[in-house]
Amino acid sequence: MKVWNSIPSEVEIRKNYPEHSICVFDMDGTLIDSEPAHILSLQKILKKEGIDWEIEKVFNEFTGKADENCFKKILEIYPEFSMNLQGFLDYKNLDLLNSFEQLHSRSELINKNIHSLLEEMCRKKWRLALVTASEDILLQKILDLLGRELFEFSLSTKDTILQKPNPAPYLLAFKKFKVSNPEDVIIFEDSPTGLQAAKSSGAIVNKVEWFENLD
Repeated sequence: MKVWNSIPSEVEIRKNYPEHSICVFDMDGTLIDSEPAHILSLQKILKKEGIDWEIEKVFNEFTGKADENCFKKILEIYPEFSMNLQGFLDYKNLDLLNSFEQLHSRSELINKNIHSLLEEMCRKKWRLALVTASEDILLQKILDLLGRELFEFSLSTKDTILQKPNPAPYLLAFKKFKVSNPEDVIIFEDSPTGLQAAKSSGAIVNKVEWFENLD
């Protein structure tokens, strides 16, 4: 598995994968620097319920997990948790939409090199897709900001019953690309759950660490 410590150019990706033309990107922590916003939002929800977790604990427990799986985990630990799933999702989605707007206004959500990479890959005839464990309302917001025309299709939690770390979202992507060999696809992921899903899918997996190394 190749690890990328900085955002590559299309030339660098092509050098590593000269025979490939299909690429799938995760969203949070891969295309957008949004993982801190997700963790802070979850911490707010816990505090709203009188549960005081340090940010590191929230990060270790929930990073990369789909919101529904986060909710299930909270219920396992705190059966008395008063929110239902829809209330949990509505609260978190609204909070994240506000955070995304603020981050984007400060140019802190979408790195310019990410956007340049996607545009260059499109120009060089790569087939791109975006597969996220985030809710569809958040995916649609990011597509508006990144550019819908960059992706052949996108998948969110509404598209599969099972979510990462299950490979189901990636297997659906292969089906939509009409590829029979998973190794024809390269995937960029950052979180443990996303990397597990990507590996289990049989595709060629790339680990993203570029946001960790930005100043």
